[in-house]
Amino acid sequence: MKKAFIFLFMVALVCSCDNSANEEVRIVEEARKTLNDYFTDIKKEGLSAEFRYLDSSADFYWIPPGYNYLANYDSISAAIKRNATKCKKVDNSWKNVSVSYLSPRHVLYTGTILSLVTNLSNKTDTLELIETGIMIKRDDGWKLLSGHTSILK
Repeated sequence: MKKAFIFLFMVALVCSCDNSANEEVRIVEEARKTLNDYFTDIKKEGLSAEFRYLDSSADFYWIPPGYNYLANYDSISAAIKRNATKCKKVDNSWKNVSVSYLSPRHVLYTGTILSLVTNLSNKTDTLELIETGIMIKRDDGWKLLSGHTSILK
């Protein structure tokens, strides 16, 4: 009887670990899809599509390219609105991206981005960026909570 109990306990433990690992994989894939959808929506709708992906809580901060300090949601929102009128098209794509599970509500991502920005005069600038951030799961989906974007070249 004791051996049967130990066997059942071990089976339950293994199953529990498998479920936990599967949940982590699902969370990472869900966040990765959000990062890809983020770029797809910006390409289709312009920079104003970013607002659906930013966490508007007081916990939000970002360090954009060229900034030496943390910018809060209001500052980033104003910058997006200002730049949206200057861009005809923005086409961002991940050259590579790594997403890591932190908790059921948080993931860390790091990647390099190829960004093609076309201004109103049809001049396209090509930028290579590196970005690291934390995403948080909210009731309406994954949101960018904090991070840093820098220009590589």
